[in-house]
Amino acid sequence: MDNLLSEIKAANRDLFGKIVEYRRHIHQNPELSFQEFETAKYIRGILHENGIATDDSFGDNAVIAVIGEGGETVALRADIDALPICEDVDLPFRSRNNGIMHACGHDAHAASLLGTALILKKLQKYIKNRIVLIFQPGEELCPGGANILVQKGLLEKYDIKRIVGMHVSAELPTGKFLFGSGYLMAATNELYIKFHGVGGHAAMPQKRSDTVLALANRLPTTCRLLWHSGKLWVTVR
Repeated sequence: MDNLLSEIKAANRDLFGKIVEYRRHIHQNPELSFQEFETAKYIRGILHENGIATDDSFGDNAVIAVIGEGGETVALRADIDALPICEDVDLPFRSRNNGIMHACGHDAHAASLLGTALILKKLQKYIKNRIVLIFQPGEELCPGGANILVQKGLLEKYDIKRIVGMHVSAELPTGKFLFGSGYLMAATNELYIKFHGVGGHAAMPQKRSDTVLALANRLPTTCRLLWHSGKLWVTVR
């Protein structure tokens, strides 16, 4: 066990620069949910270069890879989509896609799983079970990419018993990990409401329908309106 741990640490040191390179490339080239075709192509290319086979039957924007065989199957999962947010920073690896940014750490998640894949491949002689790597699209939209992969039969195809995922946190010091039982982070659902009205001139409000005012009057006090990316968003505190 001590020898294995030493080999893992050595592989991690050797790959650190590459993992940073992966993260910065993905950060520079963000893609929105269910549009992650170039991101998936980039990830798939790195895996193939390192002798890791992929299962391309789950769509061009999802990457499924397998290391090892036999025994119980464990999956490692990372999300790869970005958000419709403008990145206003002066860094060499800032987003090249205007209005799209990796603001939720998915670039780091994907790069971490890529590094993990390369380490597992290098130390495959120690692996007694099958490990499935899941680079999941569409985490930021409901219903998300995880639901789609499940519906396509990913869990049954590989008889996956456990899935391990992680999420970066800016509140934790570098090198620290947070573990716990039960639910650790919040989940959200999306509710879509349409208000139909008649347009008109602001000087004659009696002849038109004020759909924004109607919406505001129907919202509880815990909600607020936000105009972003050409859409009116409702957020709940």
